[in-house]
Amino acid sequence: MYDQIKFPRKWLRLVILTTFNGSLILGSTPAFSEPIPLTQATLRKVVNRVDILLTSELLRSAQVNDRLSNSGDAVKTQRASRTELKFNDGTLAKVGELATFRFTPNTRRFELGNGTYLFLVPPGRGNTEFNTPNAKAGVKGSALFIRYIEESNTTIMGALTNNLLGPMDITVGGKKQDLYAGQMVVAIKDRIDRIQTFDLTTFFQTSPMYRDIDLTDPHLQAVRQEMADAITTQVAAIGALPIQVATTFKPRISSDPASSVPRKESTEAREILNDPNRNQPIVQPDPPNLVEPPIVQPAPSNIKDPIVTPPTTIPPVTPPITIPPVTPPTTIPPVTPPHLLLLR
Repeated sequence: MYDQIKFPRKWLRLVILTTFNGSLILGSTPAFSEPIPLTQATLRKVVNRVDILLTSELLRSAQVNDRLSNSGDAVKTQRASRTELKFNDGTLAKVGELATFRFTPNTRRFELGNGTYLFLVPPGRGNTEFNTPNAKAGVKGSALFIRYIEESNTTIMGALTNNLLGPMDITVGGKKQDLYAGQMVVAIKDRIDRIQTFDLTTFFQTSPMYRDIDLTDPHLQAVRQEMADAITTQVAAIGALPIQVATTFKPRISSDPASSVPRKESTEAREILNDPNRNQPIVQPDPPNLVEPPIVQPAPSNIKDPIVTPPTTIPPVTPPITIPPVTPPTTIPPVTPPHLLLLR
C-alpha cells in the first residue's frame, strides 16, 4: 500500500505517495474545509409514479423542480418508478422503485429505508453519513450505491470510487470495514455476511440507476474523474495480478480526486463513461394499480373461429346374458312292487 506522510492542517499540504515501482508522486490536496450542510434537494427527474409529502401540503404527485427542505419532507416512488434529486452542495441522489427518501436538513446525514439508491457526492464537502436500519456508511466524497431489503433486514453497499482522504467505512453491529472502489458489502441483520468484488465496467454500462446521469454537470466533474480513476485502477489490477490477488486488491490512490489539475482519462474509462447508449431513456410501463404489473390481454379478433363440438362417444353396449329357463325335474310316483300288492 502507499505510505502517506501526514502534515499539520494548513492552507495547502503536500502528500508524498509511493508508486508500484518505488517512484514518488508529489500532489497537492485542498485545505480542510468546514462541512457544507445539506439544506435542500430539488427534484430534477421524475419517472412514472412518484409522490411527494411536504410538511406544508398533503401527499401529491411529485413534479420536476419540487423541493425538499424540511425534516418531514419525503418522496416516495411506486413500482417501476424513480426520481433524481440534486442538493445544494452538488450531491446527486437517484432513488429507485418502491422507496421512501428523506434527509435531515442542516446535516450531512441520510436515513434510508427499503429500496435502492445511488449517490454521487463531490469531494471536499465534508463527511457524509448514510444510515439504513442495520448499517452505516461514511464517505468523504465518493460515488456509491445502497440497497436495503426490509423483509430480511439486509443492506448491500457498494463503492464506485476512491477518495484520497480515505476509503468508505462501513459499520455493522459495531464492526467497521473499509470499502474500496469495486467492492461491496452484504450486511444481514447485525453482521457482515460477506465482502465481494464486482466489475465496475459492467456496472457503469448496464445499471439503470446510472444510465441517465448527466456527467457534464460541473458539480460532478470531480466525481467523474474518480470514476475514471477507479475503472483504470481495477482494469490494471486485474490484468496485472493473479486472479486470486485481484479479487482482494486494495487500490492505491495516487492523486487527489478534487485537485484542480485535471488528469487524463484512460481511453477505456472514457469510452465507458461516454457510452452513447447510456443516456437513452428507459421506457417503463406505468402500472395502473401500483401493486401488480399490468396484465396484457390479447386484442380481440373480428373473425370468430367456428365452434367445434367433439363427437359424442357412445360406450359399447354389452348384450345381456340370457339364462335358459330351468325345467323342474319330473316327479315319478312310487311304484309298488307286484309281490307287495298281493299282501293287501
